[in-house]
Amino acid sequence: MNVITSAYGAVQSALTARKFQYQPIGGNRRRGVFDMLRASGSRRKIQFTLAAMAALLVGAIVVGLSSSACFECLFAVNPSLWGQYSPMFSVPTDISTAVPDQCKLTFAHVLSRHGARDPTTSKTKALNATIQRIHDDVSTYGPGYGFIRNYTYSLGADQLTDFGQRELFLSGAHFFNRYLSLAEHSVPYIRASGQDRVIMSAVNWTQGFYDARMNKGIESPEKSRGTMLIVEESSTSNNTLNNNLCTAFKNGTYSTIGDKAQAEFLATFIEPITARLNANLPGANLNNDEAIQMMDMCPYSTVASRNATISEFCDLFTIGEWLSYDYYQSLNKYYGFSHGNGMAATAGVGWVNELIARLTSRPVIDHTSVNHTLDSSPETFPLNRTLYADFSHDNDMAAIFAALRLHEGYTKLPTNKRLSPTKTGGFSASWVVPFAARLYVEKMQCGGEGDDPSEELVRFILNDRVIPLVGCGADALGRSLIVLASAAAIGWVGYTQIRARKLGLPPPSLASYNPFQSSSLDPYATDSSGPDSWIKQRIDAFRNRNKRSAAGAYEGARHDDEAWDAHADAYGYEAELDDARFQQNTHYQVQSNAYNMNMASSATNGASAATLDPDADEPRGRSRSRGPSGEHSRANPFGDDAQPSNMSTHSLGPYGQASQGQQGSAKSTTSRPPNTSPERRSIFREEV
Repeated sequence: MNVITSAYGAVQSALTARKFQYQPIGGNRRRGVFDMLRASGSRRKIQFTLAAMAALLVGAIVVGLSSSACFECLFAVNPSLWGQYSPMFSVPTDISTAVPDQCKLTFAHVLSRHGARDPTTSKTKALNATIQRIHDDVSTYGPGYGFIRNYTYSLGADQLTDFGQRELFLSGAHFFNRYLSLAEHSVPYIRASGQDRVIMSAVNWTQGFYDARMNKGIESPEKSRGTMLIVEESSTSNNTLNNNLCTAFKNGTYSTIGDKAQAEFLATFIEPITARLNANLPGANLNNDEAIQMMDMCPYSTVASRNATISEFCDLFTIGEWLSYDYYQSLNKYYGFSHGNGMAATAGVGWVNELIARLTSRPVIDHTSVNHTLDSSPETFPLNRTLYADFSHDNDMAAIFAALRLHEGYTKLPTNKRLSPTKTGGFSASWVVPFAARLYVEKMQCGGEGDDPSEELVRFILNDRVIPLVGCGADALGRSLIVLASAAAIGWVGYTQIRARKLGLPPPSLASYNPFQSSSLDPYATDSSGPDSWIKQRIDAFRNRNKRSAAGAYEGARHDDEAWDAHADAYGYEAELDDARFQQNTHYQVQSNAYNMNMASSATNGASAATLDPDADEPRGRSRSRGPSGEHSRANPFGDDAQPSNMSTHSLGPYGQASQGQQGSAKSTTSRPPNTSPERRSIFREEV
């Protein structure tokens, strides 16, 4: 008690020190032995008092932590720790998202996940069964668990929630406001993968965009216009927004890597949670998987409410446990659909190639998951827009990010301990693919003294975080000139690997992609000992580019650009049609708030007037003006005009090559392989 009194007195003296009157010390008074002894004793007394105060403070903290009020602090809810079930939030960024000075935006593309949804059909059945079993087997509920007694499971399956609709509406308005300089003069071309929640997310995003546009006074509701393409989802559809074509990735051994990684980490943190749940729900006998289901109930119940009111299920778990839950979900995305899975990038490379086509205004050239029936038509894949919006799923977006190499070059996620996103290059399920996740791809021209005004830079902003591109030559603002080349290289590697497997051939070795290494399969290639020899060969090839010893003699491989120029003109992309094509009205209504948008109410099936049959004969070699042709040409089996052999061939050019007409004509016939005609229909129809 005396110690407490002394401590109280010391504190009171410190607080009232300004009230004392101090007197000056007269003369040079010398301190005696007794003075020093008294001073030493005073110091010991002060030290003892301070020690007592420190002990009291520590004791108060311990008592406070043991009280229910402070214990609840450990159970504070953080929605950004719910993995892919987190609502989208602005992720911390080290680089400003503002457009740099002296730069002008010329292009903006958003790839968005759908908004918050109900559990999937299989998961909602499992969650409902667990809740029902608790009701059947538990009669006594521990403190904080009583709400479960009267809880009625009412979650749906697969559908977009009201909160999810609001997420996308606000996202569309945000896109308009951020890219106002472009959106004032143009509207986005919109694509959505064909599942209902993705379609309705695109609808709400579109509403938000046009609502912001009208609020800005740019146009009235009756003049609003836009187009949307819905790409069918099925196991046989070429859909870059939902790629199900690679069975090895979807159903083979690669499909189980993420589950195995999750199981390894689950064992490190779930046992205490399961034990605590069973102690407070006696008779439930929950297993570890059901304990995770109880955690799943938190985000699902929260986003099921219109205003995302935090569910009581969230209060059953600590912050540390939510950190582990977020990492648990991140492992599934990393090893299932991202850099931890060797096949992930191949699933996303098709969309990357489409992005490159849009950035460079050049048609798609590949044989991946791209739907060439759609992408060969300016109606269904326009290249002259400045704004684009695509809507997809979390797993597909994770694979696309892997193909873009957005999180490559960082620490591989361990399965025996937890790492924060700051140590994984920003890779976390909640940071990368939350509900309503959005990737912005920006292209800008930056002019300064000595700068090339035509130079264009590209950067990626994922959930308001500028992605620092590792290994792509990006500058301090996250912009890169060679990111397109890098993405194209990844796409080419992925394509050749998949193509080889489909043809039953051994996949090319990584060394075969080295341009400085000659191929033993090419009898015309000269030996190369390094970059210097390779450069010399290129120079020699350029100098001898017009030399021919005889008609049809070997000329070497055509340059990619030249090969493309030989085929593209017959169905080259023409200028965007006049706005008159948007004038057909389609009145639609969402939640009783309707307005006219003049969205295209019908769509054309098929692609442009080009030959889409991959087995059809196509022109080969250089332009006809370069050598003899027609009936008087020499029958040289190695010449430009030689007919294809009866062996199976696969052109590396795009489907729909030019016919024998003049350049620029569009008189070639339309043909497509069976079962490849995609359905292009307006989203704004009665059955949606």
